[in-house]
Amino acid sequence: MTVPDCIDTERLFLRRLRAADEPDFVALMTDSATTTEFMFDEGQKTIAGARAFFRAITGSYATPSPYFLLVICRRDDPRIIGLCGISNLPGDRIRDCFCCLEIAARGEGYATEAITGLVDYCFRHDIASEFHLYIDARNHRSIRLAERLGCDVRGPQAHPVTGDSCLLYVWRLSRQ
Repeated sequence: MTVPDCIDTERLFLRRLRAADEPDFVALMTDSATTTEFMFDEGQKTIAGARAFFRAITGSYATPSPYFLLVICRRDDPRIIGLCGISNLPGDRIRDCFCCLEIAARGEGYATEAITGLVDYCFRHDIASEFHLYIDARNHRSIRLAERLGCDVRGPQAHPVTGDSCLLYVWRLSRQ
């Protein structure tokens, strides 16, 4: 699976991390108000952990199994306002889909735009046929987003990789 250099949406760029992004990435990952409801590993939410995660992501882009993680930037501002991406799950072409926005960028429709742009890219490039959104039950904005996207709610589940307790929403794609 190849990670695109950039996915353009109406108001956003979803793009690979660049070396110059490390300070913004670390600031986003260590902002507890931003990441409290997101299922990042607690170690990744520390300065040292965020730096190590950044290096792992950027280093993986040139490998056969890269992290499919992109930063979210407004078209008129190169500063990182969030992260989105997918990861593999057990099953054929099933992907975990995630999005995390800084507090100041929430409520503007950016998460909907980023997720639909990402999913559209994955569908067009035959990367996935089904997306699972594992959402912390306290994350009401993400729950509303999954509902707006038309995801089917499957209820409380343990994340298959992390074991975290969450709500599972499933988004199936079909070629119509």
